[in-house]
Amino acid sequence: MANEWIKIRLDLPDDPAVFAIAHATGLDPDAVVGKLVRLWVWFDTHTADGHARGVTFAHLDRVLFCDGFAQAMANLEPEPWLEVQADPPAVIMPRFDRHNGSSAKRRAQATRRKQKQRENEAEPETTPAAVTQPGPPPSRPDRDTTATGTGTPPRPKARPEEEEEREEEEEKRSSDERTTTNGRNGEGRPGGPSIDWEAARLEARAIAQTVPPAPTPGPQRKADRSLILKAAALKVSGQLSENAIADSLAAVSALGPNIKNRVAYFHKCLANQAADEGQNLAQLLAALDLPPGILTDSKTNGQAPPPVRPNLQPA
Repeated sequence: MANEWIKIRLDLPDDPAVFAIAHATGLDPDAVVGKLVRLWVWFDTHTADGHARGVTFAHLDRVLFCDGFAQAMANLEPEPWLEVQADPPAVIMPRFDRHNGSSAKRRAQATRRKQKQRENEAEPETTPAAVTQPGPPPSRPDRDTTATGTGTPPRPKARPEEEEEREEEEEKRSSDERTTTNGRNGEGRPGGPSIDWEAARLEARAIAQTVPPAPTPGPQRKADRSLILKAAALKVSGQLSENAIADSLAAVSALGPNIKNRVAYFHKCLANQAADEGQNLAQLLAALDLPPGILTDSKTNGQAPPPVRPNLQPA
């Protein structure tokens, strides 16, 4: 019973894709939202990975009691909400694990817990101060040190809830001390998470296979490489999930050659993924300080490219 629910975005009724489906099917947008929920529940119940094998659009239209609904989802641009696989025959829900399945539900619950924890930390403390009861007089050493100001009086025993709060604060303080830098060999911005920049460089190379930076050395290429490296650093440090990076890369690949600036579109997709995880991508990127020299372009070794000389060899 614990997993019998699905994640629904609060802004879904105002999504332009909902209006596009409503226009294509002749349904009211609120009715479209209801049928989308009905379809996502069906996929969550009857598939493990969003691949409905042996199913056609006609079958899904029968589930929804609306002809053409599945095709309208497949016709959405630039990212269709349904796709058809020819061999073996199947209907696929792209980015299924973003909102459905056990892993997505665990991420949603974790995000909700973090939000609730932040809200609780922001509320003013209303716990009444502990009332100390009169007890036996202090021992001779205690009387001597407290009277002369050379010692510290014994701390009154805290109530259970105060003890729990103190333990949480100590744990948080020790956690902050463990993550004091984000640079190599302990150099970086205080308060940031520790990052293995060598691992981040390897991950950035993998990302650049799908999202290549500008080919010509210059400010644009440097900005592109900085974004890719920081995105890789967010992944290896665990600040963004692997699914956030993978889904963003998949969205870029799905557009193929139809997109001119792949890095900019990757940035946009990654911001949406971070928002789904309760994060602000702009703040995460701004908190990262790249180690000096890490963006030195291997193509030119950090120098201006040599001039192109004409080929003077005889034909």
